[in-house]
Amino acid sequence: MNPGLRVSEYCERIDASFWAEPANAVSNIAFIATAIGIFWLLPRKGPRDYPVLLLIALTVLMGIGSFLYHTTPSRLTAIADVLPIGLFIYASFFIAIMRFLALRLITTIWVTAAFIAVSLAVSMSLQHVIGTSAGYAPALLALFGVGLVTLPYRRKIGTGMIMTGLMFTLSLSLRTMDYAVCDWFPIGTHFMWHALNSVVAYMLLRLIVHARRPGTFEH
Repeated sequence: MNPGLRVSEYCERIDASFWAEPANAVSNIAFIATAIGIFWLLPRKGPRDYPVLLLIALTVLMGIGSFLYHTTPSRLTAIADVLPIGLFIYASFFIAIMRFLALRLITTIWVTAAFIAVSLAVSMSLQHVIGTSAGYAPALLALFGVGLVTLPYRRKIGTGMIMTGLMFTLSLSLRTMDYAVCDWFPIGTHFMWHALNSVVAYMLLRLIVHARRPGTFEH
């Protein structure tokens, strides 16, 4: 594998220069803003919320990895782009179901393992339909699924998850249509995927942060 092999997957990139995708690159600052915003929500006193700190770190890495890929696209930077996203999806799923549903550790591990297995199957089955966006379809289903399961027990959190799922639906749609709009919107819609995904991450992490506090978002 040649780590310097160039790729071109987005409307905005028409050459191999560093700033060929300015909107796609600069829009990743939204992930840094999300990380700062969630960190600000954490209590200043008491035990540190290490699971959320992990998710904050992964949010920062998502922004950095995506910036690298959209400025110097290669197989190596593609890994830096998608790896933090995958880790964020599975880590946030693990933490969310444990907090929202008060599951035991062993149950959470088994449910997360099942989610990973189903994710791989769903991604492969949808790849010929929505291309590279298929890898994110399981995350979309998880947002709605966890929201619906949580809704009867913790209405505000369940509703929040469903709203997050709706936002991610819009975000994923914009990612999927990027190539389709090239002729009349040369900049493409991928930068909107970044911007809205940062909102999705904020909405999800805010629910996870507050779910740890007794009496918060309980009804």
